[in-house]
Amino acid sequence: MTFGMPLIQENKFTLPLYHGTTSRFINSIKKLGLGGKNPLEDIGLISLFREVFDHADKVLVNDHHWEKFRDKFQNYAEQNIVQGIFNFRHGDTYLTLNRELAEKYAMECPCGSEILTQFKSLLQMLKAKRVEGLNNIVPVAVLDSLEAPYDPYVIELNEVSINEVQAEVGQGFEEQIANMDALLQQGIVSPSAFVLTHPISQERLSIKRLGEYQKLDEEWLLTMI
Repeated sequence: MTFGMPLIQENKFTLPLYHGTTSRFINSIKKLGLGGKNPLEDIGLISLFREVFDHADKVLVNDHHWEKFRDKFQNYAEQNIVQGIFNFRHGDTYLTLNRELAEKYAMECPCGSEILTQFKSLLQMLKAKRVEGLNNIVPVAVLDSLEAPYDPYVIELNEVSINEVQAEVGQGFEEQIANMDALLQQGIVSPSAFVLTHPISQERLSIKRLGEYQKLDEEWLLTMI
């Protein structure tokens, strides 16, 4: 990565932006472009997450183990932004200047995405607590999809226009660019993200597979390639 030049020139990013994803969404991205479709809408995941959370909150009242993790799951269920910094919203497409961060995101989401992985963790906790009624809330097809491991991918985008993105949370776009520029002058790549506002076609994307997940009993093994 080249440091020293401004992050924005002629209304375009001078450095690549990256998006971490998984094989669950690659075909859709190739067909409709990055940001062309919110794939979580098809299964109504946000509504499912909220319904399962509400059910758990009723049946696990005063359960100390549930109280320990409740706030985290509530943030995902309600799609909160915490302290103006921590973003638990899903459905938008996020881009980052930090390739390592994009790769880390992809590799830590064997269920397909962050919120799907968190949803499986929520279900596993409730099953361990022998909470009943989950099969009446979550369709079998969704449960089955959580059992299939999805390989990690990173997507590189060059010459992204400032008209194609907006600041993620907590600050305006110009302020975010200024802060990122200041960090770059120190050789630091900011972990801040941008929200993609317009779909980007496959022709402008460089898509790379990072590894392969294999299901081993109740665990996944990631083999890098």
